[in-house]
Amino acid sequence: MIALLWRERDPWLWTSAVFISLAVAPVAEEIVFRLALFETVRARLPDAAGLLSALAFAGAHQIPEAVPGLCVLGLVLQRQYLRHQTLWVPIALHAGFNAACLLVLVAVRVAAL
Repeated sequence: MIALLWRERDPWLWTSAVFISLAVAPVAEEIVFRLALFETVRARLPDAAGLLSALAFAGAHQIPEAVPGLCVLGLVLQRQYLRHQTLWVPIALHAGFNAACLLVLVAVRVAAL
C-alpha cells in the first residue's frame, strides 16, 4: 500500500487509505491477533502466546524489513491488551502508530516534490 500511495495522487485513494489505516485495520487486526490468535494460543502454550502472536502480526504485514519493528509493536500491543483487559487500548495505540506512519509518508512525499 505504501508503494501505491507513493505513486498516486488520487485524493479518493488517499482518503480510503487513511480510513482503512486509522479505523478498519486497527480494529480488525487487534481482533485477529490479540483476541483470537493470542487467546487461542495462550490456552495451549501460555508462555509462547505473546511472541507467536507478535510474530504472526509482523509477518502478516508482508514487509520483511519491518518485521523486527512490527514484532516489537505487536509485543507492546499485546502487553497493553493484557494490562488493560480490553482491546480498545491496543486499537487506539495501533491507530496512532498507523497515523504516525502516514504522517511520515506524507512528509517525505512533500519533501520530495
